[in-house]
Amino acid sequence: MSKKILKELICNSIDDHRKEILRIVREIQNHPELGYKEEYLSKKIGKIFEKMDLEVEDHIALTGCKATINEDLRGPNLAVIAAMDAGVDPSHPEANEDGIVHNAGNNHQVGIMIAVAFGLIKSHAVQNLDGKVTFIAVPAQEGVDLDFRNKLIEEGKIHHVYGINELLAREGLDEIDLAMSIQNMDLGDTQTKMILSPKYPSVPDCEGIGPILLENAKLFYNEAQLKLTEEVEQKDFINMHALSQIMPTFQPLAGGVRGERGSNDFILEDKDTAYLIPAKILALTIVDLLYDNAKKTRKILKDYNPSKTIEEYLRDEQSKRNG
Repeated sequence: MSKKILKELICNSIDDHRKEILRIVREIQNHPELGYKEEYLSKKIGKIFEKMDLEVEDHIALTGCKATINEDLRGPNLAVIAAMDAGVDPSHPEANEDGIVHNAGNNHQVGIMIAVAFGLIKSHAVQNLDGKVTFIAVPAQEGVDLDFRNKLIEEGKIHHVYGINELLAREGLDEIDLAMSIQNMDLGDTQTKMILSPKYPSVPDCEGIGPILLENAKLFYNEAQLKLTEEVEQKDFINMHALSQIMPTFQPLAGGVRGERGSNDFILEDKDTAYLIPAKILALTIVDLLYDNAKKTRKILKDYNPSKTIEEYLRDEQSKRNG
């Protein structure tokens, strides 16, 4: 089957499940949980994947879960990453009685991940891909409620404050070759819908994914709606900043929200811009990366030189903590 037809089927599948995706995102918004406490959401995501006939591994980093499509194939393994945890801000209009709220867009990121799964699986596109896709719901990205996390460390239940580091330490990403995600941010003007950076600060030579994703973004947005930059400072996006040091990584920024991440004025303005169209763009990029014996991904991996091994990265993070 041609890539063009595959991409049409994927977009149609996401559209067919639009109401369900919107409901899931809203349900997550209504059940915010702090890092390493995401029991409800972990179970919710796991059940969604199980209904797609995927085998789910849960409690991957105390909380969190993951599932893989085309698990028996030998091709590259691409990860779609989503943070699960909420923040704390009693002044936010959608905060619950404990002041917990999704004020950074992580509920949208979960929605993107699930929409990508719907698109790839329900369209049967996975049968035409020469590689794996692993969906990973990661706990504890936001830097809040740290006393609780430090207590977990003292009790020996975890070893790292941030969930992505804990997952790496538990060897939960050892089989992943390349990681992708999309993060929401107020992009500063109503015209710009997405910002794409071909480079991460920590991986200046990783440029292979950006042009592929850009071409797919152009299927939905005109050039005036897409902004390209040499670098985007993404140190606050702990998950992808960490992974960018050990594997090819790409995370464009999607609009559709207003206000600063983590503030009481961070709100959703446009569901399509925030997570439905980004999900299509990400799913179509995965098709390009895994089509025709995954040639594009194999080239990216061949040309890529990580700045650190997982062991070096974790050792450096532990040194920062101890220092």
